[in-house]
Amino acid sequence: MNWIDSIASAIIQTISNAAHWVWHLISSDGFDSAVGGGVVALAAGKIYRVFVHPKIKLSFDASESCQTPTPDTERDEAFHIRLRVTNTSFFRETARSCYAYLVEVKDLAPHDSDRKLFRDILPLPWAGRQSRMIPEQEFQPIDIPVGAEQFFDVLAMYKKTIKKKKILNDEFRFTSRIQLLRYTKLYKSSSELQLKVMVIGKNFPPKYAWIFFRWQGWPKHTGTPSYRVVVHTSRMSRLLYSLSIPSLPPFRGGG
Repeated sequence: MNWIDSIASAIIQTISNAAHWVWHLISSDGFDSAVGGGVVALAAGKIYRVFVHPKIKLSFDASESCQTPTPDTERDEAFHIRLRVTNTSFFRETARSCYAYLVEVKDLAPHDSDRKLFRDILPLPWAGRQSRMIPEQEFQPIDIPVGAEQFFDVLAMYKKTIKKKKILNDEFRFTSRIQLLRYTKLYKSSSELQLKVMVIGKNFPPKYAWIFFRWQGWPKHTGTPSYRVVVHTSRMSRLLYSLSIPSLPPFRGGG
């Protein structure tokens, strides 16, 4: 047992001893034992959620882990935008039954608008978990141990060409298994969006990230689409950034 595990065990034992003491104190004052037990359970649950539960971190960077060219059998080229999920729990607590969702999309063009396109909760797939043997396995909940990295796909950009020259079709799509057909035009045109994603699980509070995304199609003779993306993982940084949206990084690809 290393020193982290020793500290965790000592804290948990202290919490347990304190819970027993509180229960004894309540019982001695004439409270019903069921009421006392309920109070102790609520207190212990609160302490766990504040101090012991897994610490989930969402992140994004310029590496191919997060901006990934992906072979596609139905189209000539595909490019995925995905977020990294890391469990940084000090107490080595595994994050249980984790799901990823797209929970909000806003249209930011023109800049003076802030129009919500939808607030549906759309499930997003865990990367690298597709299986022909198990349909929709990538949307099933997963456990994330301490120190492990797991990615989930948010959107994908596609290109279909004729004889490798003329672009027949280029578009982006949210990677949810549910496609909202009323937004087909949005996928094919130049777009400027703010996406809100969420990761939830059984034993930790929800974690959110805001993705600012600009799309200008897939230029000819390039191996990457033309887009900009910026990710924020706190409400304050997202708010401050939204005041200076024009300062996005340069377009990737041919933009």
